[in-house]
Amino acid sequence: MTHGERILIVDDDPMSVKLIRALLTGAGYEVRSAKSAEEALVVLETFGPGLILIDIQSPGVDGLELTRQLRRDLSMQKIPIVALTARSVKGDEQNAWSAGCDGYITKPIDIRTLPSTVRQFLKQDSGPDLKRPHDVPLAKARGPAIAAESAPFPNHDRQEVVAADFQPSSSDNEDLVSELRNNLLAQGMDEIPTLLANLEKEFNADKARRLFHRWASTAGTLGYPKITRQALKLEELLAYPVTETKETLRAGMQELMACFSNGAFTKEPDRVWPPEIVACLSGKRLGLIGFSRADTQRMTRALQQTRASTRAFTKALPGAGILSIFDMLVVKLSAAGPNPWTDPEQLGNNSKPLLLVGPCEALLEASALKQQPDFLTAPCDAEEVILRAFRLLSKLHAHRAAARRRLGASLPVVVIADDDVDVTRLVSATLQKFQIDCRVACDGAQALQMVKELRPSALVLDVNMPGMDGFDVLMRLRADTHTRDIPVILLTARQQEEDVMRGFGYGAADYVVKPFKPTELAARVSRLVG
Repeated sequence: MTHGERILIVDDDPMSVKLIRALLTGAGYEVRSAKSAEEALVVLETFGPGLILIDIQSPGVDGLELTRQLRRDLSMQKIPIVALTARSVKGDEQNAWSAGCDGYITKPIDIRTLPSTVRQFLKQDSGPDLKRPHDVPLAKARGPAIAAESAPFPNHDRQEVVAADFQPSSSDNEDLVSELRNNLLAQGMDEIPTLLANLEKEFNADKARRLFHRWASTAGTLGYPKITRQALKLEELLAYPVTETKETLRAGMQELMACFSNGAFTKEPDRVWPPEIVACLSGKRLGLIGFSRADTQRMTRALQQTRASTRAFTKALPGAGILSIFDMLVVKLSAAGPNPWTDPEQLGNNSKPLLLVGPCEALLEASALKQQPDFLTAPCDAEEVILRAFRLLSKLHAHRAAARRRLGASLPVVVIADDDVDVTRLVSATLQKFQIDCRVACDGAQALQMVKELRPSALVLDVNMPGMDGFDVLMRLRADTHTRDIPVILLTARQQEEDVMRGFGYGAADYVVKPFKPTELAARVSRLVG
């Protein structure tokens, strides 16, 4: 895990930025993003990164020209700059080096190795005194496989915990990959018919080239290598006049459409869980101990539908240090021999809500325990695990809220900034049910003043307010050392990737699109305020 090093991503592809942001944020980095060179220069006025990732083929001022501009600034000469590109073209490495880049990462990005690759660049010294490329070749990382960076377990826990050979990605990353897959497939299914229809009359080659470039950059990382290969072929085909390649281009786009269709219609539909279950389990981490690989996969897929995350271990002892990071434990019991999870003395070391899954004889032995874990008879459905988890965790939440009221502990304070009275009433009423103290601001200036005075646990910020809009408020908060670390959730009626990524670029922690489900917003706020 890193210690909050700052990274700036300059890339106009929202899907690519979302994925890189999630991977690096999960690895402990503070990340900002910009979709163009001009926006990057604005972000750099108030954000000092330790490393910059720049897409070579950005629109307008491209990534290499931006790198040259930055290297002319004395304050930027020591900051590592790493080039991102969708394909490895002969000469790109030398061009990147000549522009002042310190590294070169080829898309599709291998999400298993990206955080470690970034760490290596941060350890290097940058600037004019760097060795020439024949002495130190530019770093390259590539590969379309889907996996998530996984931090090794602390050494002191290795005698108590054995990680399973199958370790699913964290739910945050898996949730994001699922969302980006859906967005990618939907975009392809929408855009390709239009491109085909316009091929005879108003074909926009620049737009097509940008789309093919984006799909080639992202699809492989998301598990669609066929889309990446076909998009690359079409991007290369557009180097020739469309009038000369029209029929080949048409056939290629039809084949690409088939790739998108195959991806879209082979997905397994997710079950829609009740909002109260999603609100309760969202952001929770469950440790799965002793389950087979197949059982682990099945439960992980189901729990991801409630936005919960999992980690699997072949075995672990009650009270093991690594288990402290989980909100709940699910343990598989066997019928043969003693088990530490049914031993009263050893189980006394466990402080987590516990669900035991096993044969009847093992559960009968566990039913006499004073700790009173919940039980399921094996084999059980993944849906049953979700319902039992909801029961255990909602009960724990109620107990903690009651204890907080008895002790008179102060509640977390959240500022809600929106000029719509109905929205602020709805959000306030919902958050108060989750033991959150709400304060309301009706415009950007009032929100800014209230945040500076109260230093709240979080800010729910509407983007489209009169006068000072949400983006202005967000930029001013991030420029102030006293408010820069306060998490901000953007609330907007415009479901546009550009607005969302602009907010992330300015430092927003999350977003919710209107019309929204109050319980979803409450779950996102609760996760931020702890």
